[in-house]
Amino acid sequence: MRPVRTTLLTAGVLAVPLVLAPAATAQESPAPSSSSSPSPGPSASGHSPSPSPCETVCKSPAPTPDSVTLASIHGVITAGNSPTLSGHVRQTNGQPQPNGDVLIHARQYGQMGYTVVAQVQTDANGDFEIVVRPTIQTSYVASVMDARSTTVLVAVHTRINIQWVIDHDHAVLDVGGSLTPAGQVRVGLARVVSGRYEYLSEVRSTDAGEFRMTRPIPRGRYVLIVYTPQRPGNSPGSRSVSVTV
Repeated sequence: MRPVRTTLLTAGVLAVPLVLAPAATAQESPAPSSSSSPSPGPSASGHSPSPSPCETVCKSPAPTPDSVTLASIHGVITAGNSPTLSGHVRQTNGQPQPNGDVLIHARQYGQMGYTVVAQVQTDANGDFEIVVRPTIQTSYVASVMDARSTTVLVAVHTRINIQWVIDHDHAVLDVGGSLTPAGQVRVGLARVVSGRYEYLSEVRSTDAGEFRMTRPIPRGRYVLIVYTPQRPGNSPGSRSVSVTV
């Protein structure tokens, strides 16, 4: 702003110009420098940004089952017996898997694939067991998630259930009974003489597995054998008994 020149007139006095200085103005605040750091403000969403998970606590993933075993003490049984399958589940960190679910798969002789027949749970040490009752040859596998055990095969002999009927007056031996599992199969009768089998009779069982054989026999004391040959899914079966006619 330029100074204003003013002439002051007074009586008998030469006018003396006065120079008025411009009025003082309010001092302006200096603008912030470009190097000043802006104060942090909220994000566009109005919330402060969340820290990454590892800025708090980073946790390792929980161990998962890595392997499962399966075994049977008895690999060969007679139909009607109940073998026990047992196994163990181990985690990826090498520790036992406690309180874990284990699926038991079975495939009977003649079947194309496995089916789930039971579910068991491991104990605190990662161990499990289950009682099975196969009547024909059966393969078993245990699984936990993607882990699978090796196959356990249980072979099964035919069970022969015998009822002896002896006619002592006429020296006639009447032998009857049933087979497990049922089905048509040859059933033979023999006696042991000097450590060797001597054939006496043979019939074919019914679809229900029932049989009956009648045979005259000299009086005496005998060791008799009832037997069946091998059939699909079953190993041969036999049953011996000592009788007096």
